[in-house]
Amino acid sequence: ARCVILTTGVSYRALQADGIDAFAGTGVFYGAARTEAAAMQGRDVILVGGGNSAGQAAVFFADYARSVTILIRGASLSTSMSRYLIDELDRKPNVHLRAGGEIARCTGSERLERVTIRNRADGSLDDVDAHAVFIFIGADAITDWLPKEVVRDERGYVCTGRDVGDAMPGA
Repeated sequence: ARCVILTTGVSYRALQADGIDAFAGTGVFYGAARTEAAAMQGRDVILVGGGNSAGQAAVFFADYARSVTILIRGASLSTSMSRYLIDELDRKPNVHLRAGGEIARCTGSERLERVTIRNRADGSLDDVDAHAVFIFIGADAITDWLPKEVVRDERGYVCTGRDVGDAMPGA
């Protein structure tokens, strides 16, 4: 064969918080498709994670949502997000950064309605309205089933092109 296409998918890293599993698909989502943005028209959205994927989603959601809060555990985005995205987010008046926090609890009746955010520095809790939480805390490759001859990087992702030689010992 000249080409092999692998669509192994990923396993999203799960966020641990009281009540979060009850709202999977009804307010809590892993990753975000562009099709979700229009459904957030006039709503309050929280994006968890400080990488480029979260930044790109925040830029897009900002055109629809009333407010977009980027929630990160660290002190700033500068160590995890590209400068051009940080600058773009700064130009969006409805995008806010909430640093040093983590989701402790999710509540609501049939859908997500509120999120409790824990301040990592002092442990204080803050309840905030949230119609949706989109989680961008990483994903793991599902490639354990592949034979050892298929070259993968240290995180398990299949290498292609020039990366194959770089990942092979002694190459």
